[in-house]
Amino acid sequence: MQEKGKKIVRRFVVSSFFDYLCRASFRIILYNMYRIYLLLLSALLVFASCSEHPQFVRNDIQVCQTEGFTGYFVPDGIGSHGLLYVDRGKIYAEEHRVEISKRFGKTYVKGEELESTRCTLTRYTNPASHTITEGVDYLHPHFKISTTREVEYGRANGFWTSYPYDNSGNYGRIVMDKLEDLLRNEQEEQSLRLDVYAPDDEGNHLRPLLVMIHEGAFFSGDKADDASSRWCEQFASCGYVAVSVNYRLGFNLFSFSVSEAAYSALQDVNAAIRYLLSHRVTYRIDPDKIFLAGCSAGAIVALNTAFLNDSIIPESMQEVAAKLGPLSSIPVTPAYDEPFTIRAVGNMWGAVLDPEILKSSSASIISFHGKYDPVVPYGEGIPFEPFVKEMLREMPGGSWAGSYLAKKVMPEVYGSSCVDAEAKKIGKLSVLHSYNIHKHTLVRNDDTGELNELHEEFFEKMNTFFVDEMIGQPVALQYSFSDSQLFLIEQPDNVKDCSWSIQDGFIIESLRPTQVRVLLKGESHNPVLTVKGVYSSDITFEKSWNLKEGI
Repeated sequence: MQEKGKKIVRRFVVSSFFDYLCRASFRIILYNMYRIYLLLLSALLVFASCSEHPQFVRNDIQVCQTEGFTGYFVPDGIGSHGLLYVDRGKIYAEEHRVEISKRFGKTYVKGEELESTRCTLTRYTNPASHTITEGVDYLHPHFKISTTREVEYGRANGFWTSYPYDNSGNYGRIVMDKLEDLLRNEQEEQSLRLDVYAPDDEGNHLRPLLVMIHEGAFFSGDKADDASSRWCEQFASCGYVAVSVNYRLGFNLFSFSVSEAAYSALQDVNAAIRYLLSHRVTYRIDPDKIFLAGCSAGAIVALNTAFLNDSIIPESMQEVAAKLGPLSSIPVTPAYDEPFTIRAVGNMWGAVLDPEILKSSSASIISFHGKYDPVVPYGEGIPFEPFVKEMLREMPGGSWAGSYLAKKVMPEVYGSSCVDAEAKKIGKLSVLHSYNIHKHTLVRNDDTGELNELHEEFFEKMNTFFVDEMIGQPVALQYSFSDSQLFLIEQPDNVKDCSWSIQDGFIIESLRPTQVRVLLKGESHNPVLTVKGVYSSDITFEKSWNLKEGI
């Protein structure tokens, strides 16, 4: 009985031990299978991550020294998305996060301490692209144009407001064709009209205003002449509201009233500007961006409109002003009596009666004039004197008679060289383009009277000058002496918004819109930093600098 009990106990112990061994082996097998499963799963996840972002190939981070500053970046082959930058033991990237794998799934956030200076990049999240604030490029034509013609801006007594001619330069025939009207010496109420050229844009920004004033010696001409209308089309296609105006013409040759004709023209253009400002909402005109341009008599009107007002009248015009009334005497509808300021003037072979008037306004001036102009003097002189003397030179005493007649009809004026010299003397921005040409109207061919290549050249130079005036301080780049990789825009208050890019390098971070830190590639051959943006005047810009050539 005792022996039988021992056998049962021995069998139970053996069975239990065998069962234990079986269970332990099974657990070991299961455990190993579980480890294998985890390894396979991890490998699958890594593979899936690489497949999900094939452009972010795994590369070792390498040390790069640029201008004495040490950083880290992924070598060529991963592209700018692979940028990694370390400064004083902290990781930097453009934005968001960078995942670095020393083992599996180690993630660093911008500014976090970096444990190792050599590890493997698995993914870099590229920042969202920056959309620049809407602006306008006034330097290049890109708008379709809508034209509104024959808009009445006022009414006033005069001889006529339109007298087109064939551009032949035959002033004698031009005068003779109107001789009957001049001898009758009767003035009637005239309708003062203008043509509006506006860009077809769907924005809501305010637009600069350009007023174009035609030539014609205060006797002839029309707002629709080919030179004026073509310039207006060009300015409107660049984003301006461009307006060509007619004004009162004609004067009695025997009463020597050319000064009255010139003063009447000033009154008319003053009324045209006030009319346009009274309708500024309709035309979306910026009252702080008004520009004038004109040729010959039109340039004389433009210059004097910019610098004269009812409290500043040259002594030679005070008698006429007392007779014809204030410059702002022509009423407009709706009424507009606020003072206005001209930003700049395009003066094409014009003049002023007194250079002292330039002190009355801050308007800038760009001038174009032939040095041997026979009609409006390049310097100081009498309009038409060389021209009339040449006409009468074959008559006995013709030269003397021509000079006497010109001086009786025309006042002494100061041409573009005098205007430019006086402007620069008082610290005003002025640019003078002089031409060694013995002619008056520079933009026409002598033989055909058709427009020549100077017409296009003058537009480009005037427009660039006007845009520079609107911009003020242009974009310029400077770098920080304390941080050789920090670049910033000078005069940042003049920039509303901007965005950066770089060739042969990486944008590390934008501290603010006008400041950026960059990292060049280890062997950069042509690192070019580019900034695109909008000035505070809503004008777009794009500037680039080669960093190896210097700023």
